[in-house]
Amino acid sequence: MIKFAIAVFILLSSVYTGTGQLLYSLDDDTAHIAKVENILHKTISDSVKAYTSLKLSIICKLINDTVKSKSYLKQGIELSEKYPFLKAASYFYKAHALYEKRNIPAIEHHLMKGDSLLASFMHTEAFKLRGYIWHAFGIFQQIKGNEKAAMDAFINKALVYAKRSGDPFLQGNINKAIAIVFMNADQRPKAPDTCEQPLSIWKVQAATTLHGWKT
Repeated sequence: MIKFAIAVFILLSSVYTGTGQLLYSLDDDTAHIAKVENILHKTISDSVKAYTSLKLSIICKLINDTVKSKSYLKQGIELSEKYPFLKAASYFYKAHALYEKRNIPAIEHHLMKGDSLLASFMHTEAFKLRGYIWHAFGIFQQIKGNEKAAMDAFINKALVYAKRSGDPFLQGNINKAIAIVFMNADQRPKAPDTCEQPLSIWKVQAATTLHGWKT
């Protein structure tokens, strides 16, 4: 139970909002939610409404506003139906909504369904989502005690897509996950080099960020 709770915390702390926002505190979250909600209310594009709603479903979860989170998820899923990429992306958000219910088979099903549907899209946003999907999948393999499957997911899937997406924050999170697998396997000499990568990547990310907002 403790292992599962820690894994969920890691997944929430490395959450993909897709808005360029690094969330540090409750105040940051609340202000950011208000800004994104303002974008949602002003847009007339159903596709923008769909993706923004899906992202809000995760952000609202960070401040434990489950009512809003469920409402935005439902709205995002409904609006995504007309758009193949967004429908594919919605499976990542459906999986995310199940994290705290501990239904690993259902979570894995949604993650793999999303990855399968996203495979036909060759753009950075699709690669980024697939990176987050495989990062999450790898962590759930760790929960099940399968470190080999976790490492395969991190190195051969998540990191590959993270690099193709060009997202330094995602790359840092995945390198950190790889280092943890090495440490769990008592291969500590390999872990420091891997840990150095997320640190350097984080510095690049921080250089382009001012008080949590991309400049």
